[in-house]
Amino acid sequence: MSNWMRKKIIFGLILFLVAIYILFYCTMFYFGEIQNYHDLFLIGITILTVLSILTISLQEDNKFLTVACLAQLFVCGFYLFISFVLSDKVREFFDVIFHFFSALSLLLFLYGIFLELTRNLKRSQINLLAYEQNEAFYIEYYPKINRMIIEFSQKFVEKYQVEQTLFINPDIYRSYIHVDDLENVHCFDLNSKEKESKYRILFPGMKDYIFIRSKGAFPLENRYVCIGFDISEFELIQKNIQEKTKEYKLLELERRKIIESSEDLVAKFKTDGTIVYVSSGYSKLYSPDTTILGRNIFELNREHNRTDNEWFYETLKNHSFVGQGREYKEGKEIWVSWHNDVLLDEFGNVEYVISVGRDITDLYLLNESLEYQSLHDYTTGLLNNRGLYKAIKELGKINNAVCFFVDIYRFSSISDYYGHNTGNLVLKQVAEELKYFAQDHIVARHSGDQFVVLCANVSDNVIEDYLKRLTSSQSSLFEGTNNTSIPINLKIGYSQYPDDTNDINQLIIFSSLAMKEIYENHTVHVQKYEAYMNERFVSNISMSIKLKEAIKDEEIDIYFQKIINVKTNEVSYLEGLARWIDSTSGFISPEYFLNIAKQSGLIIQLEEYIFHKTIEKYAMLTKRTEYKNTKLTLNITPSSLLRNDVASLLETITRCNGLTPNNICIEISEKTFVENLEIYNNNIKELKKRGFLIALDDFGREYSSLSILDNIEFDIIKIDGAFVCNIAKPQNQAIVKMIMTISELSKKQIIAECVETINESKVLEEMNCFIQQGYYFHKPEKL
Repeated sequence: MSNWMRKKIIFGLILFLVAIYILFYCTMFYFGEIQNYHDLFLIGITILTVLSILTISLQEDNKFLTVACLAQLFVCGFYLFISFVLSDKVREFFDVIFHFFSALSLLLFLYGIFLELTRNLKRSQINLLAYEQNEAFYIEYYPKINRMIIEFSQKFVEKYQVEQTLFINPDIYRSYIHVDDLENVHCFDLNSKEKESKYRILFPGMKDYIFIRSKGAFPLENRYVCIGFDISEFELIQKNIQEKTKEYKLLELERRKIIESSEDLVAKFKTDGTIVYVSSGYSKLYSPDTTILGRNIFELNREHNRTDNEWFYETLKNHSFVGQGREYKEGKEIWVSWHNDVLLDEFGNVEYVISVGRDITDLYLLNESLEYQSLHDYTTGLLNNRGLYKAIKELGKINNAVCFFVDIYRFSSISDYYGHNTGNLVLKQVAEELKYFAQDHIVARHSGDQFVVLCANVSDNVIEDYLKRLTSSQSSLFEGTNNTSIPINLKIGYSQYPDDTNDINQLIIFSSLAMKEIYENHTVHVQKYEAYMNERFVSNISMSIKLKEAIKDEEIDIYFQKIINVKTNEVSYLEGLARWIDSTSGFISPEYFLNIAKQSGLIIQLEEYIFHKTIEKYAMLTKRTEYKNTKLTLNITPSSLLRNDVASLLETITRCNGLTPNNICIEISEKTFVENLEIYNNNIKELKKRGFLIALDDFGREYSSLSILDNIEFDIIKIDGAFVCNIAKPQNQAIVKMIMTISELSKKQIIAECVETINESKVLEEMNCFIQQGYYFHKPEKL
């Protein structure tokens, strides 16, 4: 019989006795015979309370019930005492008091019994819940008959499909246990001190072994009991945890190996700066021979004259800090990029500081090199444009300064003729000369073949000395290979601060304007800036804005000048000429606005506009009988001739207007071929391939070179007007005759320009030059 069952019987007996007592007392009281049996009641109550104390309150530690029983014993003892000492009349007085307190203590007693029943009921429910809601089984072992009763919980039966109850002996039970776990089973070894066992078991009907943890065996009268729980899932989790732990340890080991074998500098600190871990690389920052583990980072820094502790406090404050700095490792200077983080505890407080440094010396040096390259010119080693303005910004306070803007005259011709390598050597020589000339001052390659020399905070005497030296040394020789001597001429413009401007950066602009003035008048090699140069520059900017609007609003018109065959008196060609009459400025010469277009970058846009307008109007003129067989001559600038698509562009415009390329002659100025001869020649060949005629314009002017006649495919030579206007001079006649001879040998057509008198026309006609153009025949007009 179980302990709980025995307690149930005792509870029932006590309650029965209490009920009999109350019933008997009420009956005796009603019939008036209570005094006769009063001692019997007291003895019964005493036995009841003693029984309750011995069986329930002391065993179950029910303090409430114990107090009720002791109170009842005290009341009964006191009444028994007075019943022997006092008289019956006095005892009758105390009888009412006794029964009142007896009833109270009895009520307390009943309430204590109720609490005990409730507590045991809860225990029963908890045990039932713990048993039935888990995969468990209950074992009862009877040693006398050597039999076992195994009862499985409902969840166990449902999960493993076993029978609800097994009746077996211990040997069969042991046969269910995995052979490797037999030594772990202690629940039925009654002499073993171990009462808890964990083992694998396979009950009948199960497919695989499961892990069991059993509690017991507990003696209970003539048997022993224990409970077993299925812990297979827990064991699986534990196994995974162990594997993960093992894996983590391996990873940790690998991590440490990686850290130690890498160049990274790793350290772990407590919040007070104590070092709890360092990699070997980090340790070498302080002591390559002894360990610094356990030392304080602040003390180490003081010992090594380091004051860089702010990173530590910043990391504690912001939980992260990134920076870089110079360090010394094994006596060598290195640059390290530091990344600092923190580890937090479960309360969110900083527990450790982690510092990871990476050697970025190579990257730092590379960045320094890239920074140097970004500020310096590769060819000459001088400052480039970016480096120039950075150096000016770093000058500090400037009292006075002079800026020289230096240009190598016709450098592109030198580079094209002698090659780019020679051109680079020329640039280097000029750079060296300028550096020698302006020692300790800013010398920069501004762009292309242009240089800037800026001398700040120098006296007037020094500036005068610089000017004299520049004027005297503006021409030099470059000694190349194969005894080649190349004359180098420099064009130099300069401006002064604060005489010319209060803005130091404007010195470069003003000195460049002064240099450009040299190319305008062709008289000097060194030019000082004057105020009118900037005024003209501003005026040109204003004019470029007007020009852009004029192109947009189609204000630029097309005039035509007839080119006459004096032999047949027919119009052989019509030359299209752009004319601009501004509403405020009036007539603006083509030479001026074409120059403005070149300087402002509008030349391509302007020329495309002229192409479209000229060919469109020419197409309308060809419908008239007078111009039915007339061809159009169309001027093209070097800028447009450099375009890769110039031939396709002209052909598209031509065909869109119902014409063919052989109706149009493209006039190319002879000075075009001073530079980029190969590109021009390729585009000319493409124009010829598509059917356009090619005319060499202004032939015989100062840039003339008979060698281009062998290199350029052309159809017409237009004799420059300078020879025609002075045709009476024998030398000019000789030049014209030479050109006529060339045309006869090469079977090219000749056109004479700028014919303004009848005498000039007749002289040319006598030389067999019959196609003539000029004011004598026709002034340009809108046809």
